[in-house]
Amino acid sequence: MVSMRLIHIGLVFAILASGQNLPPRIFYTDLESGPNTGGEGNSGAFVTIYGGQFGATRGSAQVTVGGGAVASYKLWSDSKIIVQLGSAAKTGNIQVVNAGGTSNALPFTVRTGNIYCVSTSGSDSSNGTFSAGCWRSVTKARDSIASGDIIYLRNGVAQTQDDGNGWRSCLLLRAAGSSSRPIALVAYPNETATIGNSNVSYGVRTNGSANYWVIAGLKLYGAAAATEIGSGWRVVGNEIQCPSGDGAEACAGAGHVGNIKFLGNEVHNAGMQSSGKMYHAVYFSTNTNNVEIGWNYIHDNLACRAIQFHSTGGSNQYGLSIHDNKIVNSRCDAINLATVDPSKGVVEVYNNIIINGGKGPHPKDGPANYSCIYFPGGSNSGSVGSGNIDVFNNTLVNCGYSAAANLGGGGIVIGGSSPNTTMRLRNNIFSQSNGRPYIFYWASGPVSGSNNLYYGNGGAPSQTSASVTSDPKFTNLSQQDVSLLSSSPAKDAGVTISSLVMDYRGVPRPQGAKFDIGALEYTDGTNTTPEVSCDVNSDGEVTEADSVLAKAQVLGSESCTADLDGDTACTVIDLQRVINAQLGGVCRVGQ
Repeated sequence: MVSMRLIHIGLVFAILASGQNLPPRIFYTDLESGPNTGGEGNSGAFVTIYGGQFGATRGSAQVTVGGGAVASYKLWSDSKIIVQLGSAAKTGNIQVVNAGGTSNALPFTVRTGNIYCVSTSGSDSSNGTFSAGCWRSVTKARDSIASGDIIYLRNGVAQTQDDGNGWRSCLLLRAAGSSSRPIALVAYPNETATIGNSNVSYGVRTNGSANYWVIAGLKLYGAAAATEIGSGWRVVGNEIQCPSGDGAEACAGAGHVGNIKFLGNEVHNAGMQSSGKMYHAVYFSTNTNNVEIGWNYIHDNLACRAIQFHSTGGSNQYGLSIHDNKIVNSRCDAINLATVDPSKGVVEVYNNIIINGGKGPHPKDGPANYSCIYFPGGSNSGSVGSGNIDVFNNTLVNCGYSAAANLGGGGIVIGGSSPNTTMRLRNNIFSQSNGRPYIFYWASGPVSGSNNLYYGNGGAPSQTSASVTSDPKFTNLSQQDVSLLSSSPAKDAGVTISSLVMDYRGVPRPQGAKFDIGALEYTDGTNTTPEVSCDVNSDGEVTEADSVLAKAQVLGSESCTADLDGDTACTVIDLQRVINAQLGGVCRVGQ
């Protein structure tokens, strides 16, 4: 009997190795290149990995870079991992391996470069290294680095006064990196550093030549702008605020630049009650192209638009990907695509969750437009765009300002002055309990698409086909949880979009027979954080010790306390649950 149990235990490990849980999914990283030596302990750069299904605890899960195991782990959570590269890391792919399987791969380049640090206990007369002593000030670090270098700001470091360069900024950047060797200014893992002040116009600013920077993990403030972004910048995982913002500005944004990644930032508290309609939370202006805005949380701002593209006097914009953002309580439009031309490069909006887009009130200088997504159809320099603006698998809830009934407002607002540009709507949820229209037209503009769900304000618009017109059945809208209940009519009601491999959370699409409508695929809730019940020895975490104890209970050498499936016995099924949780998966048998 004992030998049979041992055979079953071997089978459990074989089953786990096959990966029955949802596989881990990497969305993005802060750094895409860096050295694997130097820095703290001579183990190279720290890299923060963002994604989903990593597991609440690491267990025996691991991260590899170019096939080599990383040197150490500074943080492990279900959606964020911080590692230090170490000498085994090579140029190649970053991947996460856990009980659910092996993640997708993101490229990483191991290269040369210096690693510096700034600390409140440091000295500007030191050499700025972890081994010999950090610098004291951020400005000393800024003035000492070169292309390819990384600066880590330790806990409590703050550059909150005008740096005296005459640019009304706390930190003016002048040095430039390159596409293969950017300069990085990053918060040290799990620590807090601040740049900017709500009384100084700009937090981080560029003089126009400071291209190819990584700005990551920081708290950024500004009276006008917390960060002014340069070409080739990667702005990742920052908290961005401008509580006194006003004027023709934005809390984060830029003009006349390109090739920008704005990923995983929290932008809130931008603008004030008396702000005007030209002040925005995130704004990419004149001739700014090839911009990715993804996985950001933009919420509770009194700035007018949450995200705006508008090329003032320049050319129409293109190469714009706005995806996997959560936008809540925007004053005017949540997303404004004012001057775009998809014939020159993709313009796409997908996997976004927008709640209370265009909720008002009017800015100080009069009414604006109030919607979740606005396409005014504008053009510049006589060029009228053509092609499709692709809007798919978004969840749009309560879009439009009820006090602006005769103004532009609703789920989507179309201006109509670009007759050759069509907004193609597929797999979107429009839930309008505030009585505002699903689509509002200032003029007749082309709209097409299919398989959208419309609820709360009558039947579906005639411009789209295969529509669903019933309650989407969100899990808990009052808590902003717009995941789908098992009875949702959005399940398996979408059209396949081959380029869309995952939902807002990183869950693979489709989960059922067909794509679901909206930003979130329906799952049955089993692929969640490990349950406390797998903590067999009750020490507050699930480790190998729990698996050893559960195994002993299966073999009968310890009394049975880990009957996790409630069948009155400790069996191999109970042990499998514990091992799943130990390896970073869920506290249940894999699916």
